[in-house]
Amino acid sequence: MPRPQVNRAEVLLAVACGAWAAVFFAPEGAAALAVAPVLGLAVLPLRRRPELSGLAVAAAIGLAAAAGVPEENAGTLAGGLTAVYGLGRYAGRRGLGVVAAMAVALVVPEGFALPDVLFVAVVLAATWACGRLVRRRTGSARRAAARAAELAAQDPEDLAAGVVAEERARLAGAALAVVRGAVETMRRDALAAEQALDPRALAAVQEGGRAAVADLRRLLGLLRAEEQPDVGAPAAPVPSRRLPPRADVATAAGLAAVAVAETMAWGPSTPAASLALTLLLVGCVALRRWDAPLACALAMAPSALAAALDEPLVYGFGIAATLALLAWSAGTDGRPRALAAVAVLAGVTVAVARADDPGNEGILLVTFALPAVAGHLWAVRGREVDASEATAAGLRAAQEEAAERAVRGERLRLARELHDVASHAVGVMVLQAGAALALRGRDDAAARAALGAVQRAGSEAVAELDVLFGVLDAGAVGPPGLATPAADLDLGPALRALVDRIRGAGLDVTLAMPEGLTVEPETAATALRVVQEALTNAVRHAPGSRVAVGLELAPGQLAVAVQDDGPGAGTHEPGFGLAGLAERVRAAGGELSAGPRAGGGFAVTARLPAPVRTEAPA
Repeated sequence: MPRPQVNRAEVLLAVACGAWAAVFFAPEGAAALAVAPVLGLAVLPLRRRPELSGLAVAAAIGLAAAAGVPEENAGTLAGGLTAVYGLGRYAGRRGLGVVAAMAVALVVPEGFALPDVLFVAVVLAATWACGRLVRRRTGSARRAAARAAELAAQDPEDLAAGVVAEERARLAGAALAVVRGAVETMRRDALAAEQALDPRALAAVQEGGRAAVADLRRLLGLLRAEEQPDVGAPAAPVPSRRLPPRADVATAAGLAAVAVAETMAWGPSTPAASLALTLLLVGCVALRRWDAPLACALAMAPSALAAALDEPLVYGFGIAATLALLAWSAGTDGRPRALAAVAVLAGVTVAVARADDPGNEGILLVTFALPAVAGHLWAVRGREVDASEATAAGLRAAQEEAAERAVRGERLRLARELHDVASHAVGVMVLQAGAALALRGRDDAAARAALGAVQRAGSEAVAELDVLFGVLDAGAVGPPGLATPAADLDLGPALRALVDRIRGAGLDVTLAMPEGLTVEPETAATALRVVQEALTNAVRHAPGSRVAVGLELAPGQLAVAVQDDGPGAGTHEPGFGLAGLAERVRAAGGELSAGPRAGGGFAVTARLPAPVRTEAPA
């Protein structure tokens, strides 16, 4: 396997860290200056070997101390903080031990003084957190791009074909159940009327046929109905920019409290003007996301006034955090005026600090540079996430639109086919029943022959419908288990048979329900349909997962729950089946919920009102 090559950006970063160290080490002598290239080389493998690079930087910091570099020298800042950022960016939590080693290397020469330890801990933790944030946002960008690529690789026609197959299986199953029930009823009525030629029984055959035709027309009307155009959700209100975000105002207040505490720690000799200017600078944090360029521009005024009035600011954690947050916000803003504003603010701050407290220029420059770069990278990855999600949403919308068109077309074709097949079978039976009623009393033999024709037509139709049910339910058209007839449904055996079929598709399915459970046919059909849809989705979206199917009884209510341990929201997209299922459950007076589970996986639950009774098993 070829070793990864060092890219130009890594080389430039290593040279910059080495040059930074050389500038600050040069006054300390040749021994200190010799450490500068070592520090630059230690940074070089940061992206590919972050832990090794961090340890090498820690060793270089130790060499600098051994070469006589004083603790206040800023030569190790660029390389050290770059390594800490890289540990957060490329190593994640694994690099915390190396960060701790670097902290020890920094505080050992200072004698573990508590203020120095706190300062080093805060700076390193904040730097590592910047790298961690960019790492997470980069991961989100990659996942979003992968989802968009996955959707782009899917053929909308293939997806539409799969949806059409499922829709055909469901609708055909429902229509066949209507026709089958009507044909069986007409056949029984014809058999009952054959001996006595009871006119009421003959009329019942005709009435059953008319009812079947009415039901079939209603169903065909639903199939032909065009879906209403989606007017879409109301537009989201545009957020107002009249006031800064409350979180930023609270942050500014917290930093102001820190600055006051630091002033009190300095003693009563701190001038009131210095504290006021410090609080004015800290207050600019409240505007950092509302208008980053304006916040940076306003932050220049306290520093300039402090220099003009010869009233130094109260430098400490409060001001350091303020400058870092302003730099981060300017970096995330990314506009040229925001970057120019933070650059000018950095120049003014460093110039004022050089006059008031020389020696801190290096840490101030790093305080600006590192958050600005990290914030910029974080924002860039965020825009990549937004772009990928927008692409994925567009692809998903196009696929759903193609599927909807295909489903509407399939519904029309299915309506024509059902009309041709079902209307013929029912029409023949109604016609023969009418002939039997007309011949009754004049030619009873011919009337009985007509009733025999009704029974034969019914038997042939039922046999043909059973074959069609078997074809649909076996998965020849659409997934298996979608076309189970609902008439006179025994819920327990039907669920066990369904679970057995789904296990053959590779799912580990468990079924828990009360013994001897019986419910009304309509409730049983709806409950079975809920389990069918949930298991079918698990087959499609969570192959190989474990699925738990459970039914529970409560007074007047049947609860159905299907839960899997698959990937959950990443792949379970609400589709046509769940939407139709929700309509069916609502029509039955129940409630349906479907969505990802908190602990992972997907869950479909329904509560169906029903007069439930339990019987002891035979």
